Amino acid sequence: MTEVTQFLAQLSGPVFLVVGLALLVNVSAFLKVAADAEKDDLENYLASIMLMVAGLAIVLYHNVWTDAPEVIISLLGWACLIKGIFWILL
Repeated sequence: MTEVTQFLAQLSGPVFLVVGLALLVNVSAFLKVAADAEKDDLENYLASIMLMVAGLAIVLYHNVWTDAPEVIISLLGWACLIKGIFWILL
């Protein structure tokens, strides 16, 4: 595992863990946030740009496909980039 892979895993892992736990603890709050987000076009547009930038940063800096952790990080980067582009275009 490269240093970049380890850094990105250490950066994203805790975020995924906390968001997942918060979702389990307070589902109704997340449903309300999701419902409110659907109504706000500017918020969706800005979130799409941030998602695309995050995905592009990962793809440009870590497009490695050799072992499982590196593939997972690279796939997350590509998924963010494609989803961000898709949301911006829609």
